[in-house]
Amino acid sequence: MRNTHPILLIIAVLVPFLVFSQNHVNKLPKNFEGFEIHNGTSIWSDTSRISTINDILGNEKNKFEANQSGQILTGIFKQRGWVKFDLESEVSDEVLIEINNPRLTNLKIYLTANNKIIERFEDLEKTNPISERPFNSRNYVEKFRLDANKKYTIFICHDTGYLLTPFLIKIWHQEAFMLNQQSDKQFYGIFYGILILLSIICFIIWFFLKIRLFLIFGINVLSVLLFFLHLQGVLYQILPKGFISNNVYSLEILINYLSFLVQVLFVRGLTRLSQHKFKYLQKIYFLILGFIGVYFTFTLFSPLWVNYLSHQTIGFIKFIALLIFPLILIYFFVALFSSLKHSPFVKFYLVSCIIGITFYLAVMYSSLLNLSVSFDFNFVNSLITLFLIFVLMIGMIFQIRESFFQITNPKKQYEVNIEIRDDGNTLEKEEKTNTKTQIHTLTKRESEILKAFANGFSYTEIAEAMFISPHTARTHLKTIYRKLDINSKVEAVRWMMENDK
Repeated sequence: MRNTHPILLIIAVLVPFLVFSQNHVNKLPKNFEGFEIHNGTSIWSDTSRISTINDILGNEKNKFEANQSGQILTGIFKQRGWVKFDLESEVSDEVLIEINNPRLTNLKIYLTANNKIIERFEDLEKTNPISERPFNSRNYVEKFRLDANKKYTIFICHDTGYLLTPFLIKIWHQEAFMLNQQSDKQFYGIFYGILILLSIICFIIWFFLKIRLFLIFGINVLSVLLFFLHLQGVLYQILPKGFISNNVYSLEILINYLSFLVQVLFVRGLTRLSQHKFKYLQKIYFLILGFIGVYFTFTLFSPLWVNYLSHQTIGFIKFIALLIFPLILIYFFVALFSSLKHSPFVKFYLVSCIIGITFYLAVMYSSLLNLSVSFDFNFVNSLITLFLIFVLMIGMIFQIRESFFQITNPKKQYEVNIEIRDDGNTLEKEEKTNTKTQIHTLTKRESEILKAFANGFSYTEIAEAMFISPHTARTHLKTIYRKLDINSKVEAVRWMMENDK
């Protein structure tokens, strides 16, 4: 056997070591405007929440681990999340660092070089008034100076809570940041205006047409608006300090998932008529409602109990909550698929659900799949949300159009038999059509309403599921009674039992 050359052996040993031990340095080129930090970040989640910057700088064997994706997520539950990355500039210049998440708590930023602190920014809180911030921004923005070709290490830490707190780090020239700030304000001003306008339209339609699903959808649009106002940190500026979260309660989880709760109610009303065929759907629905009620009540008062539970216990509670998510998805899709025939709007809603869930799952599992998330999540999330709301509004308008234009004239159908008398004259004998013929005189909408009424659904429930007012549902039933020559619900049930094959 031939001996391996010593140089090749050294290369085989050193190359992997050199490759995996090298730290990525984010280099700022000349004349850059904005630079997003995606690569070279390291993360450490400190469960003790007592580590300081001096502890980290004095400990050469710190616990930082390389972040495998572009999404910076420092942890959840009672932890102190730390992020570090190396930065180098080709020219000496003053730059801004922006932490793109205005909901972080107890945020600190440290600029260091050679294990010494050059700049420190502490006591950065989401509740601090914008007027007291250096750049009048809801995000955290601070200025520091970089010397050319000098390696700096930046440390960022914050206290994590019950919710996940991903954020994006950007380095800016001040002029470029101010322009971006102005364009963001214009975009979100238009975005919030559209949401407010759509909610007003829904409430107006509900008020005049008495269609309850438009009321629920209008509330859903407002809950989406509330979610983005919270996501952008606006609520912390317009509401009194301590209103969203204090030592007794925290509304953050409710604000984040209120839209999801309204969606459950919306799907229930939309698919109510088809659920009498699948009794287990109703049981799943009430199970989901019960769980949501207990979970939101429990988390609403989280400040009262969170300090008495360990990190592992809180994580277990969160894990139990995640188990109900597949059950909710099953309920959503089975209920929607069961209602495809009687409501064209369900198709619009089903498409929007698939698009929305696909987007959120892609972002949620991007870190597990080692995919770099290099876009502004808040901006893309706003566009997708707006698109889906428009799709649903168009679908609801089509549903109204179909429901209101299917009221037929209440005329009876007759068969005419002609007999020839002995004197040569004709005798016309009118007979009502038989039952088998009468079933064809009902429109598709009338047949669905009659089936629903015979199955025990009220005027309000029928109206809600079919995007019509209770008055219109009564008008349909009166027409059906005249067509079938019946006068009571008992006769309607009997007719359905005899003819609904």
